[in-house]
Amino acid sequence: MTEAAAPAGSTEVRLDPDRMQTIINTLKTFADTTVPDAKQTVTNGNTTEKSPFDLASFSSNVDTHCGALHNEVTDLQTCLDAAKAANDCGITTKNPDGTIAYIVPAGAEETVETIKTANSVETWRTAKTDSATLVTYSEKGCTPQQWDALLARMQQYQDDPAYAATILASVGPGRLLDLPIDIGEQFRTTSGSGPARSTSNSRPSAEQDLATVLGHILATGSRSWTDKKASDYASSLAHYAEEEGKGRRIGSLNEILSASQDVDIDGDGQTETVGLDYNDTFLSVLATRLESFNPKGTGFFDKQDTRTTSGDTVNPLLGVVHAMTGNPDVATKWLTVSRSDGSVDDQATAERTKKIIGKGNPVGDNQWTDDWMTLSAEESLRGVKDPGGGIAQAAITSGALNTIGTGDDTITLSREARNAASIALSNYVYGLQQSAIPDGLDGWTIPVEGGEWATGMPRQPVIDQKALTNVLGQVGMDDYATTRLAGAQEAFNKQQVAGTMSDDEANLAHVFQNQSNLRGYMAGAIARQSEIDGADTDARVGAWAQAASTAVSAVPLPQTKAAGVALDAGTKFALNAGKSAAAQGAKSGIGSLFGGHEDKAKSENEKARNAGSKANTDIEVLSVLGSGVYTHEELAAIAQSNKGVGIASVLSPDGDLLINPDTVDPDNPALTTDQKNALKHLADTLPVGNHPGMADFGDNSRKHYGEGYDQAHNQKR
Repeated sequence: MTEAAAPAGSTEVRLDPDRMQTIINTLKTFADTTVPDAKQTVTNGNTTEKSPFDLASFSSNVDTHCGALHNEVTDLQTCLDAAKAANDCGITTKNPDGTIAYIVPAGAEETVETIKTANSVETWRTAKTDSATLVTYSEKGCTPQQWDALLARMQQYQDDPAYAATILASVGPGRLLDLPIDIGEQFRTTSGSGPARSTSNSRPSAEQDLATVLGHILATGSRSWTDKKASDYASSLAHYAEEEGKGRRIGSLNEILSASQDVDIDGDGQTETVGLDYNDTFLSVLATRLESFNPKGTGFFDKQDTRTTSGDTVNPLLGVVHAMTGNPDVATKWLTVSRSDGSVDDQATAERTKKIIGKGNPVGDNQWTDDWMTLSAEESLRGVKDPGGGIAQAAITSGALNTIGTGDDTITLSREARNAASIALSNYVYGLQQSAIPDGLDGWTIPVEGGEWATGMPRQPVIDQKALTNVLGQVGMDDYATTRLAGAQEAFNKQQVAGTMSDDEANLAHVFQNQSNLRGYMAGAIARQSEIDGADTDARVGAWAQAASTAVSAVPLPQTKAAGVALDAGTKFALNAGKSAAAQGAKSGIGSLFGGHEDKAKSENEKARNAGSKANTDIEVLSVLGSGVYTHEELAAIAQSNKGVGIASVLSPDGDLLINPDTVDPDNPALTTDQKNALKHLADTLPVGNHPGMADFGDNSRKHYGEGYDQAHNQKR
């Protein structure tokens, strides 16, 4: 053995494993065979000579020294195993001369127990046994009970770095891909033939269970790799997945990479399902290799690979994109296209995102769509904090939302995807607002244009109106997603109005019109989706309208101009007052809450449209009253001149606004009937003398809401 200084102040004890094993084996043979044989020879000779010597002391001494030698052999084997463990676990590395090493921590005594603990010997031994057992079971089969025991132990250790490293060192990348499929095959039993042929499975989840465990092992092991090792392993996985006659391996790889964890990505206290945390280089190289996946042979599913797998063998990127959701920074780098000067090419980035999504599964309630919506949410969260302006993140979000939203005339998203969409849109309310303007916008991203309020705002995605309609319609089918977006939207609206106050009043009127248009657009999208799904349009539009009207009174003006505050405000609202607001809206319906005496002959859509317009007018007037457009003295005059219409429920005689976040009842945050009636009255009676920008305020509010509503509702379906 030789000693050398190890990293972090530890001592590295280096040895030649083959020579050490030879010495151990020699000593063991000496203790187990040579010494007992010699002792027996002496004993037999003494007996032949009629026992002239008392050999009791001799025998005792031999046994004592032989036992001590056994102990030394055991300790030497432990040291060798420690070196093997440290090498397999990546604690130490093998030298070019073939020597390996174990470590002794700084300041620790070199005892066997210290060596075992510091070099994860017991974990290594468990992993070596489990890997050998796993291979045996995959080749020769096992009982369901034997499998359950092995699976439980692997699940127990799957996130242990030493265990993971040893499994990966013991099982090569090609065999790793085969194991889930082969294990699954062992539990399938086929009987009969022809029409009478049937298949039974004593452990139908065995393949998926093992793939999930191996996903954890791969993720855990990869985090300790060097960039070179990570790159080499990723390339090997792709190579073996492409190997001729192994067409099912890509399905296994997708299953392995689809292992998940629960993470709260947006800080709302509720978790989202995302991929595991992998080595960045490993994931990046693997994604690039799989993007140009090229299976060998005459056909992907050639006759040589007759095994059955539950993994997706058609979309080679399914698993790695899911893994990206747990590593969104890697996703950003993978998807971003830069110009020759290093700047982000937003068009090329968005189109690249669109192209990759188009290679995979159809849009719908499936993992592929869920993962891309999750990535959109994560990109938006990073985009609003990106000191470089968030161009790449906005482009990726734009590419994803536009591709998913235009996947068909109508789309169906999971609850998870709807939640993710609401996160993304809540971070990009300006882009949402501008995209909803009649005739829409060209391009993939836009800068935020406005006064001081727009300073520091990140780049925004542009969303095609077909996509916008579909995505907003899906968000509107979920109360939580709806209230988050409604809260974020109204928080942003307050920021926008407050920041436009110093401009020409015509600019402020234009802002109000854009806000009305977006509210109408969202309501129209929800109504359209409700009709497609056969849902209660009155209830779904009611949930949105009640949430939006409540948000305007319950969500305070953000005190900071930093990006991302709209989402924070929306999330807080959704978790508190928004819950009851949406529930009440869905239960009562928009007709009951905001409608008037509608003609029974009118269609349900027209009734919802008109009631939503009334809700928007309430919101717009309340926004004006709380914005500072009118001075305190002017508000007092408005209160005095409008008696008898419930004005006292909105404004005090002194001109104090009685509907604001400081006074709202959190247990009953919705506007009262008197307040709604007063706001409707004020919409058409706001003083214009000193405020020409407020002329025809009520008419403009209704006009732009209606335009937005019709634009979304009348989208092709």
